[in-house]
Amino acid sequence: MNRVLPNSVGRRVIVVLLVTQVFAFTVRGSDALSVNESKPTHVKISADGGVFSADSKHLYIMTHSDAGDRVLLAVLDADSGEKVAEHVMPIDGHFSHDARHLVSQVGEQAPVVWRIDLASKEPFAKQFALKGFEGRVWTVAFSPDGKYIATASQVSGPQQRCVQLWSMKGEKVAAFFGEDSIDQPLAFSSNSRVLVCNCRKAAYAVDVPAMNRIEQFPIDDDAGKYDRVAGARPLDDEHLISWTNESVRIHSIKNGVTTKRVRVPLACNNVFVIDKKRCLASCSSGSYIVDMTDASITKLPDEPKPPLFDGGPAYAISPDGMHFAKLRYSGIAIYSLPAAGK
Repeated sequence: MNRVLPNSVGRRVIVVLLVTQVFAFTVRGSDALSVNESKPTHVKISADGGVFSADSKHLYIMTHSDAGDRVLLAVLDADSGEKVAEHVMPIDGHFSHDARHLVSQVGEQAPVVWRIDLASKEPFAKQFALKGFEGRVWTVAFSPDGKYIATASQVSGPQQRCVQLWSMKGEKVAAFFGEDSIDQPLAFSSNSRVLVCNCRKAAYAVDVPAMNRIEQFPIDDDAGKYDRVAGARPLDDEHLISWTNESVRIHSIKNGVTTKRVRVPLACNNVFVIDKKRCLASCSSGSYIVDMTDASITKLPDEPKPPLFDGGPAYAISPDGMHFAKLRYSGIAIYSLPAAGK
């Protein structure tokens, strides 16, 4: 159930109180800003990372034993948050988007890939190591079709990165050299034919498996001044969604043309694709569902203020687009997302 916030004629104005100063910003859109009043489910598990299962029924959480001597995989019911299983993990690492693979912690020079099958006698099976890097690996992504792994690593100097494509046998396929630091996650399109590389000044779309650059996406703000690209992800097979400090935009992957722009609450620091129409914007003032078809914005309920040294949250969205989880060391909040158009 959503309620409509009061707004002035033709404008949606939100006021945020931050310490002792008041900041006002305008959310533009054809519909009024609304609030999803459903409360999240809170789970008291310290989360180092997590991902929803391929069928969206469970949330896999990487955590540690009370003594801190073991890495554990906690399996939660996506609706109730109840823990239904727990497994000892061989390593501390990162999940693939479908929770079927695990790669050892980035920052190594030869990360190891493991297969996950919780129904088998050997839930975690070592597959292969990715070798031949000049420097440390900063980020890893698995393609949705299960054929490739993409890695971003340092090659020469602190501001240069190399994106490499690997087969699921650990064989190097191709490489793309970024023109500046690749400091954000890599992301594949849904058909696995396009890879988006996030750099400090722009986002690059490259084709898979050749790894040739298709287009570059620098972003300008309304005043014409350069507004740093915070990140970008494929929205679908033909469009890319990017975000800056104050807007979310859709671009054509083929020619880089911006086809849609939606203003979001100030200090947008991350955006996650829910489906072809909607994305989730994480801002300093809260989390918002942005419908890119009509530019409407729905604010999710606020959660209790985290402890001072809790660190920034990690996020997970279920493949069916019905759940969203915010993961912190102090606990987990699982939200039920409204269906598109609701």
